[in-house]
Amino acid sequence: MLPKQTNKHSNAATLAETRDAPCGPTGTPPDGCVDTMIYGFPVVVAGCTILVDYKLRKCPTGFTLFDIQRNYTYPSCNALNAIINSYFNSGNYTAASDLLNIVYSFMATQIEKHELSSYSIPSCESGYFINTQVFSASCLQLCQFEDERGNLYVDQIICGGGCCTRYSYYCYDTDKKEVIASHSNGPIPACVSNNECNELLQTPCQANCNRILYNDVEVSF
Repeated sequence: MLPKQTNKHSNAATLAETRDAPCGPTGTPPDGCVDTMIYGFPVVVAGCTILVDYKLRKCPTGFTLFDIQRNYTYPSCNALNAIINSYFNSGNYTAASDLLNIVYSFMATQIEKHELSSYSIPSCESGYFINTQVFSASCLQLCQFEDERGNLYVDQIICGGGCCTRYSYYCYDTDKKEVIASHSNGPIPACVSNNECNELLQTPCQANCNRILYNDVEVSF
């Protein structure tokens, strides 16, 4: 059986390597691969509908997800926003970040499962796998904003050039008759504190890669 998800934290700093590097693949796609921009993919989390835009590099043996952007739809997300605001306003920034991470990781995982469904998963005995990569910014700070309706909301804002990566491999176990997955996470760079909010309130810039962990468990509250 393939190993389960592991974290490989390295705060010693790939920062110099990632500060100016794009968070995702660059250049012309390799032979057989195609870059596509996907718009408005719907993901429902605890009754909240999220419309997700993302970039996809699709290849015969796997794919890469990057530049994931999400928009909450209203009023379905009012309850979720109220809870995150409550945590933030009470100074419980860890809880606010944790909830936003859970929402983001569930969203990214649902996109990954959707894209994976278009592949024929090879048997584990064959020695071949479908491989996936997910990229996301790692240097984030919590910021509180006011939307066009005058309501406050909290979001994670990119405040540095660090990049999170998760690599996954999938194969089909013919004995168990199920897909087996292995997930591993790349090093987490350090982040230089920088205020990007320019709005009401914000927290310091911190490295945060929990948002791209494989998470198939929907948040509930």
